[in-house]
Order: sequence, then C-alpha cells, then structure tokens
Amino acid sequence: MRPFILLLILLIALITPSIVKAQEQAIPIIAVFKDKPDVNLFQQYGGQVIRVFKIIPGIHGLMKPSDVINLSKDPRIKYVELDEKLNVLEEIQWNLYQIHAPEAWSIGGTYGHHPKIQVAVLDTGVDCTHPDLAANIAWTPSADPGFPSACPDTNGHGTHVTGIVAALLNGFGVAGVAPQVTVYDILVCPGGSCPISDIVQGIQLAMEGPDGIIGTDDDAEVMNMSFGGPGNYPAMQDAIQNAYDHGVVSVAAAGNSGCPDGDTVLEPARYPTVIAMAATTSAKTIADFSSCGPSVTAAAPGSAVLSTLPGGTYGTASGTSMAAPHGTGVVALMQAVRAIANVPLLKPSEVKTIICNTAEDLPPAGFDIRSGCGLLRADRAVQAAMAALTTVKITQTLPPKIVVNTVNQSLIVTNTQTIMVQEQAFQNNTITLTKIIPSGKIIFSSTEEKLVLFDWASMFLAFIAVLLLGSVVGTFVSRGS
Repeated sequence: MRPFILLLILLIALITPSIVKAQEQAIPIIAVFKDKPDVNLFQQYGGQVIRVFKIIPGIHGLMKPSDVINLSKDPRIKYVELDEKLNVLEEIQWNLYQIHAPEAWSIGGTYGHHPKIQVAVLDTGVDCTHPDLAANIAWTPSADPGFPSACPDTNGHGTHVTGIVAALLNGFGVAGVAPQVTVYDILVCPGGSCPISDIVQGIQLAMEGPDGIIGTDDDAEVMNMSFGGPGNYPAMQDAIQNAYDHGVVSVAAAGNSGCPDGDTVLEPARYPTVIAMAATTSAKTIADFSSCGPSVTAAAPGSAVLSTLPGGTYGTASGTSMAAPHGTGVVALMQAVRAIANVPLLKPSEVKTIICNTAEDLPPAGFDIRSGCGLLRADRAVQAAMAALTTVKITQTLPPKIVVNTVNQSLIVTNTQTIMVQEQAFQNNTITLTKIIPSGKIIFSSTEEKLVLFDWASMFLAFIAVLLLGSVVGTFVSRGS
C-alpha cells in the first residue's frame, strides 16, 4: 500500500509544475505609468516589451499573471489592464436587414450607383472627409449666404442622415441603403435650424446640379428632407411641386410628435407630392415618437439607428429623420436599376405607388395612419421598379398594319424570352402579362412582331366569311365535276 501512495505523490509532484506553468503563461497587457514609461521597471517584473506608446505613458507587452499583480502594486504604476480584443461593429446593421436592403443590392446589377442617379441631402451639412462617406460625396453647396459650403457639419444631423443613405460598403463602420450612390450634400439648416428661404434655395440647387442648369444629367433624382414644421409654408410647397413636375422624388420625415390626435404629420411630409416616412423600432413596431396621419406613406427604421457622425466617428440617433433616408436610399436603388436597363426613370407618382404596393403590412392590417402602407421593403420595391416597363415583345408575326375593334376583354401575352414586363415580377423564363384592353380601335403599326386582337363580333364575321368561302369553293368544285 505504501509503495502505491509514494508513487501517487511522485506523479502529483511531476504534474503540478506543468499545471502551474500552464497557468503562468504570459498574457498581453498595457501598463500605464504615473510619470513616464520605464522599460527597465517593466522588465524587472518579468515583462517582455512589445512597444512603448508616445501619446500615453504606457508600455504594451507580455507578462505572467502573478507578475502583473505585483507590477500593479508598484507605486510608480497608474494602472495595468489586459490587452483585450474588441469586436468590430458589424458593417450591415439591423436597420438594413429590416428593410431587406442587402437583397436589393444584387437585383439588376447595381448597388445604387449609376452616373444618372444623384441624391440630394438637404440638411445641416456633412463631414465630407469621413472615411465612410468621402468617396460618395460629389458636391457640397450651401443654400445659406452666410456659409460657403455644407462641409463641415457643425451639428451632426446631416452627417448621420447621409450615412444612412450612402455610407460605403467598405468593410468597416456602417453601410448605407445605397452604398455607391452619388450624394449632393446641400446646407439648408445651418446650426440645426432651417429657414424656408434656404430650403427653397436648396431645392433649386438640387434641381440644377453642379452645372447650374435645370434639366441636365447632373440634376438630383431624389431629395431627402429630414426636417419639418407644423405651419403653412406655401413657398416650400411650391418649390417641391416644381421639383415634382421636373421628375424629382422628394422623401421627408413624418415628424416626432407621436400620435395624440390622429394627424401630426409635419410639412413637407404631409404634401401629396412627398413620400412621408414614419419610424420603426428594431422589433418592427412603430416608434412611440413617430407622427401619424393619413399622409404617412410607409415606415422605416428610426429608433437607435447607428450611422456616421462628424470627426470620422459613429453613433446612434432616433427620429423620423433617420427613417426618411432609408426611403431615399431605396428610391435611389429603384431609379438606378432603371438607369442600368437604359429605360426611362420612374415618375415620382410611380415611385410612391411602388413603395406603397411593395411595403410589408404592419398591424393593424391594411393602410393605417401610423405605418401608412407598411414597412419599407427595398428588395420588393427594386424588383417592381425593374419590372415596371411598358414594352412587350410579342412573338407572333402579322401584317404591317391591323385595325380591330375590341370589347373590354383580358388579353394574355406570353413572351418566351427573359424580359421585364409592366406590372409583373422579373422572371428567368416565360413571362405572362394580363391586361384589360379598353373599347375602341387598336392600331398596330410596327413592321416587326404583332398580335391580332379578336372580339366576338370579329370572330362571328370571320366565321361567316369562312362559310361563304366554303360555299363558293363548293360551287366551283361541283361545276368542274
């Protein structure tokens, strides 16, 4: 029995140093001194120096845990901390997943970037040197005569909004809804307040673009307006109407007044020519602060949204001001996919209709004054924008010109090629379009492929013609025999 006990003691004695040695592996630490970094002192405590900092009186190195305890008790040491590893922020945040933006990026071969698509952010300015924004910012004019440029942003609001629209998908920081779109940051709210005169001038700048001429390719296709007021502002409304008439889509924040009386939406969001955005939380509920009313178009993330801030930093903010740029980014994606296909851009009214028709319904069922048509869906909206074309290639070949009368009937046209068709989803094979043909004459004058429309009267006449032709042929046959 005694030899066995001695053997057990010997084994324990052999194993114990290994256990202690494993526990005493050197760990990475940062030792900060009260005065200046002392390499000799660090080494006296068994430390291995990796680097000596200049901006703090500290040393980064390796040291055994027991020695770290002793070092921390030295009166010359201010503190010792473990060199922990922090997780980088996930670039694509919950807000983009909630509206399915990543899925929309792959539709139509665009990430929201096309030479014809420019987004005007009318706000407090922008940090135009921010590493997550700089590459997408093309122009930073000011609408206020007292400020020469929209850069820098002394408030932070505009930089945060711009990041939601167009922060780069570059592997760090955050990503915007349209991470490659071209941005015009226009200062209309110096210091955070927005004079109506500056707003009107800002809208004019967006419509003119850098060349100063309305109606050219550098004009903005969509404007973001994350501001609002409860009054009547006819000059602003007229300016927005003018932009609408020129094909510019306007997106605005509904307001942060809650829903105490059933209609708290601010101007310009309440204008019928504007897409009004309410705010959702990460739980897909409408935020308590979000304004409500019959003019709300849809809802998008607006509660604790992480985005860019001045000084190359990041932070969260809440408000329908954050919801609006989600809508703006989706509009940019919708128009970009059209530009890539080399077809006319959608009219503002068409954009608003698609956003409403493709939104994800939120409780209560159907349209309601808090969420409008529902939660913004980038993937569905881009898909619908891609499909909303007016040209259909028909596979039957007919004579150059045919005139027929029609009675309201359903016409089904099947195309055997891959093509985008009005009011249908994009498919990779056969596409079927169902349209109601109104009464009246339909003239087909194309020299290529045609389709004949028949009504019951035409079919009856054709049947009579066949009978008469058969009778005549029969007469000739009988005479010949």
